[in-house]
Amino acid sequence: MVRGKSIVGNWATSLAFSLAVPLSAMAQDFRIQGRLFEIDAPRTKPLFTFTLSGHTLEGKYTRMETDYRDLDGVLTAHEKIGFRDGRLQSYAFEIPNQGEIGKMEIVDERMRFSWNKNGEVRTEEESVPENLIVGPTIVPFLRENRERILAGESLRARLAVLDRMETIGFRFTKVEEKMRDGRAVVMVRMRPSSFVVALVVKPLDFLVDKETFRLLEYRGRTLPLRQETDGTWTALDVDAVYDP
Repeated sequence: MVRGKSIVGNWATSLAFSLAVPLSAMAQDFRIQGRLFEIDAPRTKPLFTFTLSGHTLEGKYTRMETDYRDLDGVLTAHEKIGFRDGRLQSYAFEIPNQGEIGKMEIVDERMRFSWNKNGEVRTEEESVPENLIVGPTIVPFLRENRERILAGESLRARLAVLDRMETIGFRFTKVEEKMRDGRAVVMVRMRPSSFVVALVVKPLDFLVDKETFRLLEYRGRTLPLRQETDGTWTALDVDAVYDP
C-alpha cells in the first residue's frame, strides 16, 4: 500500500480487521488470534501474528482493539475501534516504527479525520456516508447482509481510509460456494467501486463459514509494513489464517 495521499491509502484489512466471531446476546469479552503469511508461500512460518480483543453488550459491539506483532513480539501496529449503541463511532491506528497515527471520530454526523506523521498533523472532515465501514467492521457488515450475499446481490459500502482522510467506495460480491474440510464455505470479494481506483487496488478475498459467516481466512493488504534488506519499509499483501 502506498503511503500518504496515494490513491491506495492505508486501509489494510486490519486483518483482525474482520471480526471472526458471531455476536452473542449476552455481555462478553472476546479474543481472536491469527497469523499472517506470505501470499502463496508454505504456511510454516508466519510474518506476523495478531490478536483482536473486544467487548459486546446485548448483541452490540462496544469496543475492539487489535495488536500486530512480529515474531520477536515487537508491536508493529495497533488499532482501536469505538462504538455508540452498536454503531461505529471512532477508529484509530498507530504504526510505531513509522511515527504514524491516524484517527477518525464521528461528531454531529460528520467524520473528523486527523493524520499525524512524526508530529505533523493534518485534518479533514466528511459527511457520514451510508454503510460506513472500517477494517474490523467488514465481516460484521457482511454478516448483517448474509442473505443478500448468498442470493448473489452486490453490496456497496464506503471504507474510512485514515491516511487519505476520506472514504472510498467498495463493492462486495459472492465469488463461489464450496465444501472445505467437510464445511460449507463462501468466498466474498471486496473490490473498489471506482474503475480508476480498481486499477491500483487489488481485490480482497474473505473466506467465511456459510452458516455463521465466521471469518476463516483472508487474502489481501494488511496493516503492518515489512522491512526490506535495504532498510526501506513496504506495503504487504498476505494470506491471513484465523486460529480455531
